[in-house]
Amino acid sequence: GKIDITDMKSNKSTVDLTNIGTLQGVINAINTAGDGFTFVTGVNDSITYDDGNGNKTVSLTNSSLGGTLIPGRVYSGAEVAAALEAALESPTGANQYTVNYNYTTHKFDITNDGGDNSNMLFTDSTSTAADDLGFTADKVIAGGGTASSDNALGTINIIAGLNQEGTAILLTDTNPAAGGKIKVEEGGVNTTTAKDLGLLGSGEESQEIYEGDALNPDLTAHTPLRYLNDGEGLLYPLTSVEISIGSERAIVDLSSATTVGDVIYAINNSGLPVFADINDNKNGIKVLSTENGKTLRISEVYSEVDGEYKRTAELVGIKGSRDLIGNLMDLKQALLRNDGNAIEATLDRFDEALDRVIINTTYVGSKMNQLDDTELFTLNMETTTTSLLSNIEDADISKVISDFMNQKTLYEAALASAKEVMNLNLLDFLI
Repeated sequence: GKIDITDMKSNKSTVDLTNIGTLQGVINAINTAGDGFTFVTGVNDSITYDDGNGNKTVSLTNSSLGGTLIPGRVYSGAEVAAALEAALESPTGANQYTVNYNYTTHKFDITNDGGDNSNMLFTDSTSTAADDLGFTADKVIAGGGTASSDNALGTINIIAGLNQEGTAILLTDTNPAAGGKIKVEEGGVNTTTAKDLGLLGSGEESQEIYEGDALNPDLTAHTPLRYLNDGEGLLYPLTSVEISIGSERAIVDLSSATTVGDVIYAINNSGLPVFADINDNKNGIKVLSTENGKTLRISEVYSEVDGEYKRTAELVGIKGSRDLIGNLMDLKQALLRNDGNAIEATLDRFDEALDRVIINTTYVGSKMNQLDDTELFTLNMETTTTSLLSNIEDADISKVISDFMNQKTLYEAALASAKEVMNLNLLDFLI
Protein backbone atom coordinates (compact mmCIF):
# COMPACT_ATOMS: atom_id res chain seq x y z
CA GLY A 1 0.00 0.00 0.00
CA LYS A 2 0.91 3.67 0.38
CA ILE A 3 1.91 5.82 3.34
CA ASP A 4 1.88 9.60 3.78
CA ILE A 5 4.89 11.17 5.51
CA THR A 6 4.91 14.78 6.71
CA ASP A 7 8.15 16.43 7.84
CA MET A 8 8.56 19.10 10.52
CA LYS A 9 7.97 21.91 8.01
CA SER A 10 4.65 20.36 6.94
CA ASN A 11 6.01 19.09 3.62
CA LYS A 12 4.06 15.96 2.72
CA SER A 13 4.85 13.05 0.41
CA THR A 14 2.99 9.87 -0.50
CA VAL A 15 5.33 6.88 -0.66
CA ASP A 16 4.11 3.93 -2.74
CA LEU A 17 5.23 0.63 -1.20
CA THR A 18 2.84 -1.59 -3.17
CA ASN A 19 5.42 -3.74 -4.95
CA ILE A 20 8.08 -3.68 -2.24
CA GLY A 21 8.61 -6.88 -0.26
CA THR A 22 11.64 -6.12 1.93
CA LEU A 23 12.38 -3.85 4.82
CA GLN A 24 15.40 -2.45 3.00
CA GLY A 25 13.17 -1.74 0.02
CA VAL A 26 10.82 0.26 2.26
CA ILE A 27 13.73 2.29 3.60
CA ASN A 28 15.05 2.96 0.09
CA ALA A 29 11.60 4.10 -1.09
CA ILE A 30 11.25 6.55 1.80
CA ASN A 31 14.74 7.90 1.14
CA THR A 32 13.90 8.37 -2.52
CA ALA A 33 10.90 10.48 -1.51
CA GLY A 34 12.99 12.28 1.08
CA ASP A 35 16.56 13.45 1.52
CA GLY A 36 18.24 10.11 2.10
CA PHE A 37 21.20 9.16 -0.09
CA THR A 38 23.18 5.92 -0.26
CA PHE A 39 26.28 5.33 -2.36
CA VAL A 40 28.18 2.12 -3.11
CA THR A 41 31.72 1.97 -4.48
CA GLY A 42 31.76 0.90 -8.11
CA VAL A 43 28.00 1.36 -8.46
CA ASN A 44 26.99 5.00 -8.01
CA ASP A 45 29.92 6.78 -6.38
CA SER A 46 31.95 8.55 -9.09
CA ILE A 47 31.90 11.94 -10.87
CA THR A 48 34.04 12.95 -13.87
CA TYR A 49 34.80 16.61 -14.64
CA ASP A 50 37.34 18.86 -16.36
CA ASP A 51 38.57 21.79 -14.30
CA GLY A 52 40.52 23.21 -17.21
CA ASN A 53 43.48 20.91 -16.66
CA GLY A 54 42.13 17.67 -18.08
CA ASN A 55 39.53 15.15 -17.03
CA LYS A 56 39.47 13.96 -13.46
CA THR A 57 37.35 11.23 -11.86
CA VAL A 58 36.63 11.39 -8.14
CA SER A 59 34.58 9.21 -5.82
CA LEU A 60 32.23 9.83 -2.91
CA THR A 61 33.19 6.55 -1.20
CA ASN A 62 36.64 5.51 -2.46
CA SER A 63 39.16 7.26 -0.19
CA SER A 64 41.93 6.96 -2.79
CA LEU A 65 39.77 9.14 -5.09
CA GLY A 66 38.74 11.68 -2.46
CA GLY A 67 35.79 9.74 -1.05
CA THR A 68 34.74 10.33 2.56
CA LEU A 69 31.37 8.49 2.73
CA ILE A 70 30.95 4.93 3.98
CA PRO A 71 29.43 2.68 1.31
CA GLY A 72 25.87 1.58 2.03
CA ARG A 73 25.18 4.10 4.78
CA VAL A 74 22.31 6.60 4.50
CA TYR A 75 23.34 10.27 4.38
CA SER A 76 21.43 13.54 4.33
CA GLY A 77 21.65 16.03 1.46
CA ALA A 78 23.90 18.32 3.50
CA GLU A 79 26.30 15.47 4.29
CA VAL A 80 26.46 14.44 0.63
CA ALA A 81 27.08 18.05 -0.40
CA ALA A 82 30.07 18.28 1.94
CA ALA A 83 31.43 14.95 0.64
CA LEU A 84 31.00 16.02 -2.99
CA GLU A 85 32.83 19.29 -2.32
CA ALA A 86 35.72 17.44 -0.67
CA ALA A 87 35.92 14.97 -3.56
CA LEU A 88 35.95 17.68 -6.25
CA GLU A 89 38.77 19.52 -4.45
CA SER A 90 40.82 16.39 -3.65
CA PRO A 91 42.92 16.30 -6.87
CA THR A 92 44.42 19.77 -6.26
CA GLY A 93 43.70 20.42 -2.62
CA ALA A 94 42.56 23.94 -3.53
CA ASN A 95 39.34 25.51 -2.23
CA GLN A 96 37.90 25.64 -5.70
CA TYR A 97 34.26 24.56 -5.17
CA THR A 98 31.36 25.18 -2.83
CA VAL A 99 28.57 22.58 -2.81
CA ASN A 100 25.28 23.07 -0.95
CA TYR A 101 22.03 21.16 -0.69
CA ASN A 102 18.94 23.37 -0.94
CA TYR A 103 16.22 22.08 1.38
CA THR A 104 13.61 24.21 -0.39
CA THR A 105 14.25 23.07 -3.96
CA HIS A 106 15.74 19.69 -2.94
CA LYS A 107 18.61 20.21 -5.37
CA PHE A 108 22.40 20.35 -5.16
CA ASP A 109 24.10 23.66 -6.04
CA ILE A 110 27.75 23.50 -7.21
CA THR A 111 29.58 26.85 -7.28
CA ASN A 112 32.91 27.28 -9.09
CA ASP A 113 35.06 29.48 -6.85
CA GLY A 114 38.03 29.37 -9.27
CA GLY A 115 38.76 31.40 -12.36
CA ASP A 116 38.67 28.70 -15.03
CA ASN A 117 35.56 27.08 -16.40
CA SER A 118 34.71 23.66 -15.02
CA ASN A 119 33.02 21.17 -17.29
CA MET A 120 30.98 18.69 -15.24
CA LEU A 121 30.70 15.59 -17.44
CA PHE A 122 27.54 14.25 -15.83
CA THR A 123 26.50 12.27 -18.92
CA ASP A 124 29.82 10.44 -19.10
CA SER A 125 29.55 6.71 -18.27
CA THR A 126 32.10 7.18 -15.49
CA SER A 127 29.83 9.68 -13.70
CA THR A 128 27.85 6.94 -11.96
CA ALA A 129 26.63 9.26 -9.17
CA ALA A 130 25.12 11.89 -11.48
CA ASP A 131 21.54 10.54 -11.55
CA ASP A 132 21.43 10.14 -7.76
CA LEU A 133 22.58 13.74 -7.41
CA GLY A 134 19.85 14.94 -9.79
CA PHE A 135 22.12 15.83 -12.74
CA THR A 136 21.00 14.56 -16.15
CA ALA A 137 23.03 16.87 -18.42
CA ASP A 138 26.62 18.13 -18.57
CA LYS A 139 27.23 21.48 -16.85
CA VAL A 140 29.80 24.10 -17.79
CA ILE A 141 30.32 26.24 -14.68
CA ALA A 142 32.14 29.51 -15.30
CA GLY A 143 34.29 31.05 -12.60
CA GLY A 144 31.98 32.36 -9.90
CA GLY A 145 29.02 30.59 -11.49
CA THR A 146 26.66 28.00 -10.02
CA ALA A 147 25.01 24.92 -11.50
CA SER A 148 22.02 23.18 -9.88
CA SER A 149 20.60 19.69 -10.16
CA ASP A 150 18.24 19.18 -13.07
CA ASN A 151 15.80 17.16 -10.98
CA ALA A 152 14.49 17.74 -7.48
CA LEU A 153 15.53 14.98 -5.09
CA GLY A 154 12.52 14.17 -2.96
CA THR A 155 9.85 16.41 -1.53
CA ILE A 156 10.30 15.93 2.22
CA ASN A 157 13.26 16.52 4.49
CA ILE A 158 13.28 12.95 5.78
CA ILE A 159 15.81 10.13 5.77
CA ALA A 160 14.97 6.61 6.87
CA GLY A 161 17.01 3.85 8.44
CA LEU A 162 16.88 1.26 11.21
CA ASN A 163 17.32 1.96 14.91
CA GLN A 164 20.49 0.81 16.66
CA GLU A 165 18.98 -2.56 17.57
CA GLY A 166 17.77 -3.10 14.00
CA THR A 167 14.23 -3.73 15.21
CA ALA A 168 12.34 -0.61 14.05
CA ILE A 169 12.33 2.00 11.28
CA LEU A 170 13.85 5.36 12.26
CA LEU A 171 12.82 8.60 10.52
CA THR A 172 15.02 11.69 10.86
CA ASP A 173 14.17 15.22 9.73
CA THR A 174 17.26 16.68 8.06
CA ASN A 175 15.99 20.27 8.27
CA PRO A 176 13.94 20.42 11.49
CA ALA A 177 11.65 23.27 12.47
CA ALA A 178 10.80 24.33 16.02
CA GLY A 179 7.27 23.30 16.95
CA GLY A 180 6.97 20.86 14.08
CA LYS A 181 6.64 17.11 14.25
CA ILE A 182 7.13 14.12 11.97
CA LYS A 183 3.83 12.42 11.09
CA VAL A 184 3.03 9.17 9.28
CA GLU A 185 -0.48 8.29 8.05
CA GLU A 186 -2.08 5.64 5.85
CA GLY A 187 -1.89 6.61 2.18
CA GLY A 188 -5.33 5.28 1.30
CA VAL A 189 -8.62 4.02 2.70
CA ASN A 190 -8.89 0.53 4.18
CA THR A 191 -5.09 0.10 4.23
CA THR A 192 -2.83 -0.81 7.13
CA THR A 193 0.61 -0.33 5.56
CA ALA A 194 1.80 2.36 7.98
CA LYS A 195 0.47 0.36 10.94
CA ASP A 196 2.07 -2.88 9.71
CA LEU A 197 5.43 -1.07 9.44
CA GLY A 198 5.05 0.27 12.99
CA LEU A 199 5.08 3.86 11.67
CA LEU A 200 1.47 4.98 12.10
CA GLY A 201 1.42 8.05 14.37
CA SER A 202 3.57 11.10 14.98
CA GLY A 203 6.70 12.10 16.83
CA GLU A 204 7.06 14.56 19.67
CA GLU A 205 6.87 18.28 18.97
CA SER A 206 10.25 19.79 17.96
CA GLN A 207 11.86 16.33 17.92
CA GLU A 208 13.64 15.59 14.63
CA ILE A 209 13.77 11.81 15.25
CA TYR A 210 10.72 9.54 15.10
CA GLU A 211 11.16 5.86 15.94
CA GLY A 212 8.47 3.41 14.88
CA ASP A 213 7.26 0.39 16.81
CA ALA A 214 9.33 -2.79 16.86
CA LEU A 215 8.87 -4.99 13.80
CA ASN A 216 8.39 -8.74 13.85
CA PRO A 217 7.83 -9.88 10.26
CA ASP A 218 6.61 -13.45 9.71
CA LEU A 219 8.61 -15.91 7.65
CA THR A 220 6.85 -17.85 4.90
CA ALA A 221 8.01 -20.63 2.61
CA HIS A 222 8.34 -18.02 -0.16
CA THR A 223 10.63 -15.70 1.87
CA PRO A 224 13.92 -15.34 -0.07
CA LEU A 225 17.03 -16.09 1.98
CA ARG A 226 18.48 -12.77 0.84
CA TYR A 227 15.74 -10.99 2.82
CA LEU A 228 16.86 -12.48 6.13
CA ASN A 229 18.84 -10.53 8.74
CA ASP A 230 16.93 -7.27 8.14
CA GLY A 231 17.43 -7.48 4.40
CA GLU A 232 21.17 -8.07 4.62
CA GLY A 233 20.83 -11.72 3.61
CA LEU A 234 23.17 -14.52 4.68
CA LEU A 235 26.74 -13.65 5.57
CA TYR A 236 28.18 -16.64 3.72
CA PRO A 237 26.99 -18.88 0.86
CA LEU A 238 25.13 -21.99 2.02
CA THR A 239 26.82 -25.37 1.62
CA SER A 240 25.61 -28.52 3.43
CA VAL A 241 24.50 -29.65 6.88
CA GLU A 242 24.68 -33.05 8.57
CA ILE A 243 21.49 -34.40 10.15
CA SER A 244 21.67 -37.40 12.45
CA ILE A 245 18.86 -39.17 14.27
CA GLY A 246 19.94 -42.11 16.36
CA SER A 247 22.40 -44.10 14.25
CA GLU A 248 21.08 -42.72 10.93
CA ARG A 249 22.90 -39.86 9.20
CA ALA A 250 22.51 -37.81 6.04
CA ILE A 251 24.30 -34.88 4.39
CA VAL A 252 21.76 -32.35 3.12
CA ASP A 253 22.95 -30.03 0.33
CA LEU A 254 21.52 -26.49 0.70
CA SER A 255 23.84 -24.76 -1.78
CA SER A 256 21.07 -24.21 -4.33
CA ALA A 257 18.45 -23.03 -1.80
CA THR A 258 17.15 -19.51 -2.47
CA THR A 259 14.04 -19.44 -0.25
CA VAL A 260 13.07 -20.66 3.20
CA GLY A 261 10.83 -23.20 1.49
CA ASP A 262 13.83 -24.62 -0.43
CA VAL A 263 15.63 -25.31 2.87
CA ILE A 264 12.53 -26.98 4.35
CA TYR A 265 12.02 -29.10 1.23
CA ALA A 266 15.64 -30.30 1.19
CA ILE A 267 15.48 -31.37 4.85
CA ASN A 268 12.13 -33.13 4.45
CA ASN A 269 13.57 -35.08 1.51
CA SER A 270 16.73 -36.17 3.33
CA GLY A 271 15.42 -39.73 3.72
CA LEU A 272 15.52 -39.43 7.51
CA PRO A 273 12.51 -39.59 9.87
CA VAL A 274 12.44 -35.80 10.38
CA PHE A 275 9.93 -33.04 9.70
CA ALA A 276 10.93 -29.44 8.93
CA ASP A 277 8.61 -26.44 8.87
CA ILE A 278 8.40 -22.78 9.89
CA ASN A 279 8.22 -22.56 13.67
CA ASP A 280 5.15 -21.48 15.62
CA ASN A 281 6.51 -17.94 16.10
CA LYS A 282 6.96 -17.54 12.32
CA ASN A 283 10.55 -16.36 12.80
CA GLY A 284 12.63 -19.42 12.04
CA ILE A 285 12.77 -23.06 10.91
CA LYS A 286 12.03 -25.99 13.22
CA VAL A 287 13.21 -29.55 12.61
CA LEU A 288 11.52 -32.35 14.58
CA SER A 289 12.03 -36.10 14.81
CA THR A 290 9.09 -38.24 13.73
CA GLU A 291 10.39 -41.18 15.79
CA ASN A 292 10.36 -41.13 19.58
CA GLY A 293 13.34 -42.15 21.66
CA LYS A 294 16.04 -41.07 19.19
CA THR A 295 18.35 -38.07 19.51
CA LEU A 296 18.14 -35.55 16.67
CA ARG A 297 21.21 -33.44 15.92
CA ILE A 298 22.03 -30.98 13.14
CA SER A 299 25.70 -30.09 12.77
CA GLU A 300 28.11 -28.38 10.40
CA VAL A 301 29.96 -30.24 7.65
CA TYR A 302 33.75 -30.21 7.70
CA SER A 303 35.41 -28.92 4.53
CA GLU A 304 38.58 -30.80 3.62
CA VAL A 305 39.48 -28.03 1.14
CA ASP A 306 39.21 -25.14 3.57
CA GLY A 307 40.19 -27.15 6.63
CA GLU A 308 37.28 -25.83 8.67
CA TYR A 309 33.67 -26.44 9.58
CA LYS A 310 31.19 -24.50 7.46
CA ARG A 311 28.49 -22.35 9.10
CA THR A 312 25.42 -23.28 7.08
CA ALA A 313 23.42 -24.80 9.97
CA GLU A 314 24.20 -21.77 12.11
CA LEU A 315 23.19 -19.32 9.35
CA VAL A 316 19.86 -21.08 8.78
CA GLY A 317 19.27 -21.25 12.54
CA ILE A 318 18.90 -25.03 12.85
CA LYS A 319 22.25 -26.00 14.38
CA GLY A 320 22.32 -28.17 17.50
CA SER A 321 19.95 -30.46 19.32
CA ARG A 322 16.83 -29.94 21.40
CA ASP A 323 17.51 -32.74 23.91
CA LEU A 324 20.13 -33.16 26.62
CA ILE A 325 21.94 -36.12 25.03
CA GLY A 326 22.32 -34.37 21.69
CA ASN A 327 23.42 -31.20 23.43
CA LEU A 328 26.12 -33.10 25.33
CA MET A 329 27.39 -34.50 22.04
CA ASP A 330 27.51 -30.97 20.57
CA LEU A 331 29.36 -29.72 23.65
CA LYS A 332 31.92 -32.50 23.26
CA GLN A 333 32.61 -31.52 19.64
CA ALA A 334 32.83 -27.83 20.52
CA LEU A 335 35.33 -28.56 23.30
CA LEU A 336 37.45 -30.70 21.00
CA ARG A 337 37.56 -27.86 18.44
CA ASN A 338 38.08 -25.25 21.18
CA ASP A 339 35.21 -23.29 19.60
CA GLY A 340 34.22 -20.68 22.19
CA ASN A 341 31.11 -19.50 20.35
CA ALA A 342 29.84 -23.05 19.88
CA ILE A 343 30.49 -23.85 23.55
CA GLU A 344 28.53 -20.77 24.64
CA ALA A 345 25.64 -21.61 22.31
CA THR A 346 25.56 -25.18 23.61
CA LEU A 347 25.47 -24.04 27.23
CA ASP A 348 22.57 -21.72 26.39
CA ARG A 349 20.68 -24.65 24.89
CA PHE A 350 21.13 -26.66 28.10
CA ASP A 351 18.84 -24.19 29.85
CA GLU A 352 16.25 -24.64 27.10
CA ALA A 353 16.55 -28.44 27.29
CA LEU A 354 16.17 -28.41 31.09
CA ASP A 355 13.10 -26.16 30.75
CA ARG A 356 11.57 -28.70 28.37
CA VAL A 357 12.37 -31.52 30.83
CA ILE A 358 10.60 -29.60 33.60
CA ILE A 359 7.60 -28.87 31.36
CA ASN A 360 7.35 -32.51 30.30
CA THR A 361 7.78 -33.70 33.90
CA THR A 362 4.93 -31.44 34.96
CA TYR A 363 2.77 -32.72 32.10
CA VAL A 364 3.48 -36.36 32.98
CA GLY A 365 2.74 -35.61 36.64
CA SER A 366 -0.65 -34.12 35.76
CA LYS A 367 -1.49 -37.16 33.63
CA MET A 368 -0.51 -39.49 36.50
CA ASN A 369 -2.80 -37.55 38.84
CA GLN A 370 -5.64 -37.98 36.33
CA LEU A 371 -4.94 -41.74 36.17
CA ASP A 372 -4.99 -41.95 39.97
CA ASP A 373 -8.35 -40.14 40.07
CA THR A 374 -9.72 -42.43 37.34
CA GLU A 375 -8.51 -45.51 39.20
CA LEU A 376 -10.20 -44.32 42.44
CA PHE A 377 -13.46 -43.61 40.58
CA THR A 378 -13.34 -47.08 38.99
CA LEU A 379 -12.83 -48.74 42.38
CA ASN A 380 -15.79 -46.83 43.83
CA MET A 381 -17.98 -47.83 40.89
CA GLU A 382 -16.91 -51.45 41.33
CA THR A 383 -17.86 -51.36 45.02
CA THR A 384 -21.27 -49.79 44.25
CA THR A 385 -22.01 -52.29 41.47
CA THR A 386 -21.03 -55.21 43.72
CA SER A 387 -23.35 -53.94 46.45
CA LEU A 388 -26.30 -53.58 44.05
CA LEU A 389 -25.66 -57.01 42.60
CA SER A 390 -25.49 -58.54 46.08
CA ASN A 391 -28.84 -56.98 47.02
CA ILE A 392 -30.41 -58.54 43.93
CA GLU A 393 -28.80 -61.96 44.32
CA ASP A 394 -29.54 -62.21 48.10
CA ALA A 395 -33.25 -61.24 47.86
CA ASP A 396 -35.95 -63.66 49.45
CA ILE A 397 -37.92 -64.97 46.47
CA SER A 398 -41.11 -65.67 48.47
CA LYS A 399 -41.07 -62.17 49.93
CA VAL A 400 -40.48 -60.66 46.51
CA ILE A 401 -43.45 -62.60 45.07
CA SER A 402 -45.69 -61.60 47.99
CA ASP A 403 -44.74 -57.92 47.57
CA PHE A 404 -45.37 -58.17 43.85
CA MET A 405 -48.90 -59.72 44.36
CA ASN A 406 -49.79 -57.00 46.85
CA GLN A 407 -48.73 -54.30 44.39
CA LYS A 408 -50.73 -56.07 41.67
CA THR A 409 -53.89 -56.18 43.81
CA LEU A 410 -53.60 -52.48 44.61
CA TYR A 411 -53.09 -51.67 40.94
CA GLU A 412 -56.19 -53.71 39.86
CA ALA A 413 -58.33 -52.05 42.55
CA ALA A 414 -57.25 -48.65 41.33
CA LEU A 415 -58.18 -49.58 37.76
CA ALA A 416 -61.66 -50.79 38.87
CA SER A 417 -62.33 -47.57 40.78
CA ALA A 418 -61.29 -45.48 37.83
CA LYS A 419 -63.63 -47.45 35.54
CA GLU A 420 -66.67 -46.86 37.78
CA VAL A 421 -65.90 -43.13 37.97
CA MET A 422 -65.65 -42.89 34.20
CA ASN A 423 -69.12 -44.52 33.77
CA LEU A 424 -70.92 -41.89 35.91
CA ASN A 425 -72.78 -38.98 34.25
CA LEU A 426 -74.71 -35.89 35.46
CA LEU A 427 -78.07 -37.78 35.70
CA ASP A 428 -76.57 -40.21 38.26
CA PHE A 429 -76.08 -37.27 40.62
CA LEU A 430 -79.56 -35.82 40.02
CA ILE A 431 -81.50 -39.05 40.86
